[in-house]
Amino acid sequence: MLHVNRCSTAPAGVGGGDEGASRVRDAGELQEGELVVTKARPIPLIRFRSGDLGYLVACDEMLARFRAAGIDPLEELRRRGGDPAKAATLPFILVHGRSDGGVVFSGANILVGQVRDALENDPPFPDLFTGSFQLRLDQDDNLDPVLKIYLEEKEPVQDAAALSAPLARALARRSKEYAISLDLFGEKAHPVIIPVGRDGLMPGGKIRYVQGGPPSAKAPR
Repeated sequence: MLHVNRCSTAPAGVGGGDEGASRVRDAGELQEGELVVTKARPIPLIRFRSGDLGYLVACDEMLARFRAAGIDPLEELRRRGGDPAKAATLPFILVHGRSDGGVVFSGANILVGQVRDALENDPPFPDLFTGSFQLRLDQDDNLDPVLKIYLEEKEPVQDAAALSAPLARALARRSKEYAISLDLFGEKAHPVIIPVGRDGLMPGGKIRYVQGGPPSAKAPR
């Protein structure tokens, strides 16, 4: 069985078989979060956190997506001698990232890949920074979470604070969750940019993209 763990709340379970597919189809919305797998066996019931971020799509909806792209899986099955009437109608699993490849800030998942893509493609960051970075969660004096992004600079950056808003907008274009948080919390959801040299990112000889953090990464008050 597969479940979607949404921010450590009660998992939205989706079991195997037609019943599970029906529950996804009737949910009316896609359940997105960390994929959790439960082995179909008696007690003890053990769930394994996969660390993969993704969501479930009902079989009918996924087949419609294939047909819109010019592919008919059931027709292909028939062409190969199979019987479409006997095809399973289990939901599809779409995986798009890792839960341990980023941080949760202001109630939103910010993935390492999203930060990397913004730094490599959105001006003015490619001209100012090498693309190497590190994410660190901290807290301000009010104990609200602060996301610090240490960026390896090519040349000394004079006004790093002015780059906070552009980077926030770049991340919002890549993360719907973060876009909502940015709209709700404004500047409180902005990352803090800290330019550093190479030694500031590689104390152990290898860059760790995510470094430590406070016990809680709740949204700002």
